[in-house]
Amino acid sequence: MSQNSYRLNSYIARALGISRRKADLIVQSGEVAVDGELTTRPDIRISEEHSVHYQGKPLQILDKTVWILLNKPMGYITTKNDPSGRPIVMDLLPEEYRNLFPVGRLDSSTTGVMLFTNDGQLAQKLLHPKYCVPREYNVEIEGVLGEEGLEIAKRGVIIDGRRAVPSEIDLVRRTPNGEFWRIQFREGRYHEVKRFFAALGHEVKSLKRLSFAGIETGDMVNGSWRFLSEFEISLLINRLEEYVED
Repeated sequence: MSQNSYRLNSYIARALGISRRKADLIVQSGEVAVDGELTTRPDIRISEEHSVHYQGKPLQILDKTVWILLNKPMGYITTKNDPSGRPIVMDLLPEEYRNLFPVGRLDSSTTGVMLFTNDGQLAQKLLHPKYCVPREYNVEIEGVLGEEGLEIAKRGVIIDGRRAVPSEIDLVRRTPNGEFWRIQFREGRYHEVKRFFAALGHEVKSLKRLSFAGIETGDMVNGSWRFLSEFEISLLINRLEEYVED
C-alpha cells in the first residue's frame, strides 16, 4: 500500500467535501465501487492507485485546495444530482471540479454569489451560525414596506420559533409596484430572506445574493465562474475570528 492511503469513507469525504458520517451512509447505500466492484464497507483502505466511482462517476482528491466563485443564474438548483433532470449548478463548472462542495444553497429562483470548494472544514465553519458570516442580498418585494414595516423589520420577526434580525437593511429604490431593498443576514437559515419578508406581509419577486463573507461577483456574467484569488481565500480565513467577536 502506498504512503497516500485512506479509509474509503475518508477518501469519499475529501473528494465530495462532505462529513465522514455522510460518506459512511453513501458507501453503505451500495452506490460506491472500488476498481469496478461495489462495496458497502466504509473502513476498507485504498490508495490513489485505486479507482473509486460513486453513482457511476469517478471520484478523485484534488492535489490542492480549490475555491471557485459562481455567479449563479436563475433556474438552477443547488444539488449534485437531480433525478427529475432539472438544471443543476454543478453543470456550470468544468467537469474536473464538479465534485466540489457547494458552500450553502440558493434555490432555483435566487441568483448571485455561490462558492464551491474541496476544503470541507473551512466550508463548514463558514456555514456555522456561531461565525456570523454575512450574506448580503438585493431583494425586490411587492408593495411598500413603509416606516412602520421598516421598524418591525429592524427589530426582527419570528421564524421557526426564533427571531431573525437583519444586521443591515436599506431601501435601494421604489418601483410602481414595489421596492428594492439591500439586506444582510449573518445566520443563513433556510429561505431566510423570503420567509422574513413574507412575515412582514410582502412577497419576494426577485432575489440576488450580492456577497457571501465579503466575496462579490463584480462584473461577472450570469453563469460564469472563476477561481478565488489568494487574497480572497485569506479574507475568508482571517475574517472567521472577526465574525466570532462581532
